Amino acid sequence: MTLFLWNKPKHRPCGRCVLVALCATGLLNSDAPRPDWLRVVFLGRGTAAEDRAFTSYVNALQRTQPNTWARVRVDFANISDVPEEQQPQRIAAIARTRPAALLAPNGNVAKLATRHAPGTPLVFSTYINPVEAGIVSGMERRHESATGIWVTEQLDGKRLEVLRDAYPKVRRVAVLIDRSWNHSVNSLAPAEKAAAALGLEAQVLLADSKDEAQTLLDLPASRDFDAWVVPRSYVAVLALPMIVNRLRMWHKPLIVSSVGEVRSGAPLSYGVDTTFIWPTLAELTARVLGGEAASAIPVQRPQRFLLAVRTGAETGLQPPSMSVMRRADIVIR
Repeated sequence: MTLFLWNKPKHRPCGRCVLVALCATGLLNSDAPRPDWLRVVFLGRGTAAEDRAFTSYVNALQRTQPNTWARVRVDFANISDVPEEQQPQRIAAIARTRPAALLAPNGNVAKLATRHAPGTPLVFSTYINPVEAGIVSGMERRHESATGIWVTEQLDGKRLEVLRDAYPKVRRVAVLIDRSWNHSVNSLAPAEKAAAALGLEAQVLLADSKDEAQTLLDLPASRDFDAWVVPRSYVAVLALPMIVNRLRMWHKPLIVSSVGEVRSGAPLSYGVDTTFIWPTLAELTARVLGGEAASAIPVQRPQRFLLAVRTGAETGLQPPSMSVMRRADIVIR
């Protein structure tokens, strides 16, 4: 089992220092842990250095929950280095180490955690309905020791509409997601239906890792698409900077799912206002570690949708149409 342990030093490192240590050693630091620290295990993919969700969570916990941060240790556990059929045993083994809580950054991992680590408090984020998926039995109260965030995310039709309006010459569009996301939301049928109504042709492409996404983009056929859609499946967390750079080189439009990704260089985004996700996960963690029953904390939901546009020459594109510029909630010039 690949488990990276964060044993806190006397002086707390910043998020950037944490990443440097991870990249160099695979450990956040080597000091012995204090026995009174509470341990949270983040159920991630790959390594802590490449899993941007882990970094976002740690930074939010440090920034927004200083009292909890003073007594917590966050460990990173890679559950993606075994076949899917072995992941339940991996999570059960992690639970047997008796962490104070588990953090599941996506719905499929959360579902495994509630089933195979039932005695361990769980904080989760999911883009699939947590009740329908069997993560929890209720949104307000439930018998599972779990709470989290449900981000309703079935917006690919709207993204295709924004993409067409921003760049009217677009016809063939690639929708890049990972397999678990495709299995959960069945992206192909909705994307094809929405595309046909807009006069577009959409093709769903699947990749589960940065390497797999890069291999896909290296295929000559990938350059034939007029534009790309990258929703917030986990492959976006792992590979989006590489995807943005490649499409910029090709001068191909791209629409993603969050304002933060536009601030980092993507040209367009439409999606739920996700700025609340990591601070809310940090708050829920603090409440659970503070003694509240996870089963009694309501599952949180966002209410706001944002359209963001980047217009600078660094996108490698002409600015989007004025109609989209006027509709944008955020314009980065």
